[in-house]
Amino acid sequence: MTPANPWTIRQGATSEARVELWIDGPVAADTCVEGPANRHAQTLTAKYRVQPAANGPAPFRAVLPEPNFWTPRTPNCYRVTGAPQPFGLRDLHVRGSHLWLEDHRFVLRAAAATEAELTDFSSWRETGLAAIVRQPTEELCLQALQAGLFLIADLSDAHHADVAGEVARLSAWASVTMAILPGRIRLQDFKQFAPHLPLACLGKEATPDWADVVINSVEENEALLTPSVEQPEILWRCQSASAVTPADLRIECDRLAAEVVGASNFSGLWVGSVR
Repeated sequence: MTPANPWTIRQGATSEARVELWIDGPVAADTCVEGPANRHAQTLTAKYRVQPAANGPAPFRAVLPEPNFWTPRTPNCYRVTGAPQPFGLRDLHVRGSHLWLEDHRFVLRAAAATEAELTDFSSWRETGLAAIVRQPTEELCLQALQAGLFLIADLSDAHHADVAGEVARLSAWASVTMAILPGRIRLQDFKQFAPHLPLACLGKEATPDWADVVINSVEENEALLTPSVEQPEILWRCQSASAVTPADLRIECDRLAAEVVGASNFSGLWVGSVR
């Protein structure tokens, strides 16, 4: 059995100029945050002090000036002294009715996959697709963090007694770009445990107040002109049975973009059925 991780590291106030980290764990006098490191490129690293914090959401705090955010293109990771896992600084966020990444409006293209199918991260990165996965494990989240792959956590059929705890677990991984939750659940003070993780619900359900993003299914040959909700809206369609490889799935995603009138108005184009 894997021992419990005694560390909690949460991304707080975030801007291009600085990121605030809130840290709970066995902090010592010499504990610091070090990074960034990126397996795809050489980076210049620095160390940042971890200091006690009064009246904050965690006992300790660190401030990272000029942060290097985690994206699939630049999967920059940091470490806290003594913590068992690296972490990234999430950059994808909701602004108005769109998703934004690297200070540009971003259309999230994705396809469904099982964990067993995610063996070649490079082929997924080459297509620019995110992988929609049912309840991704810690191991997969770590592999995606280091490789540079966006994961979308599908919890829409989850029956967790502690949905908030599951969202908090996933929010610790910058590789998890979004979580899909059942619209029927109630989340109180949800932004305290997942302040930078966009939460999505399926459009067939009434939009709850915690939903940052709405996902609507679209059938073959169905034409849509404009999004129908105020939040970022994503279109999701099952791909053909022959679409198996990431390259095939990207073709299906591009076909969806070509067939839907006004596709550029939407914040995401997804294909495949989670299984």
